[in-house]
Amino acid sequence: MNNHASESGHFYYPDGRPAYTIQGKKGIRPTTKADAKKLGLYPSVTTIMGEASSYGLIHYGINQAIEAALTLPRHEGENSADYIKRVRHDAKEHARIRAEEGTAIHAYLQARFEGKPFGWTYPNPKMEAMHECYKAAEVEIIEKIGVQEWECEKSFTVKVNDCGYGGKVDLYNDSYLLDIKSKEGSLDDIQLYDNHLMQLAAYQVGLRLDNARCGILFVSTNMTAKLVMADGKDINRGWRMFRALLGYWYSKYKFEGVGQKEVTK
Repeated sequence: MNNHASESGHFYYPDGRPAYTIQGKKGIRPTTKADAKKLGLYPSVTTIMGEASSYGLIHYGINQAIEAALTLPRHEGENSADYIKRVRHDAKEHARIRAEEGTAIHAYLQARFEGKPFGWTYPNPKMEAMHECYKAAEVEIIEKIGVQEWECEKSFTVKVNDCGYGGKVDLYNDSYLLDIKSKEGSLDDIQLYDNHLMQLAAYQVGLRLDNARCGILFVSTNMTAKLVMADGKDINRGWRMFRALLGYWYSKYKFEGVGQKEVTK
């Protein structure tokens, strides 16, 4: 499932190859900022976006902690520090399980859109649920934008002024660029937020798809899907926000950009 891992915290070589891990003294390990500086790597789109506070993520973390506290009984004589530690662990474990489920759904959809076999085995109910998610996503895309042929999992790097970044795009062609997001529960009130707009704008610039319409394909664990498209003004605003964070990230961590590809927008 590593090929479909979250982009967050990742780096890329200037030629577009992912550099998620490197060979360390004690074996393969995740790439760090120190490694990236030494090797001249570019940060990922979501690494850059991580410098901005996300209300959604904060809200989610608070909710997970509250739910853990409500369902986790306190041991007799247990002090507050130990209880809080257990609550934190329980909340993180739930988040980890949800992240794994989301990654599996994302990978299954990706494999189906690419026309490739799904390489992992899950209990039948989970496989059936993922297949239903794919069917819902396929129908939603056809209803909203018509039948499309897609390029999938395209990684790229690009240099903007003195700052480079990289990413991997879920689905795109000359006319459309889509990112897939998994979510629990109903999609009825789903909408695009600033982090979605920044990510889509950064991908659009990275792949030089200035005329492509951008959107997020939300897929829920309740086997429904909803495609939400962004308008051009919002994408332009997302690019301004992302570009500001890009410069901030390079200054904060004292990086010097490298690479050959340059773009302005």
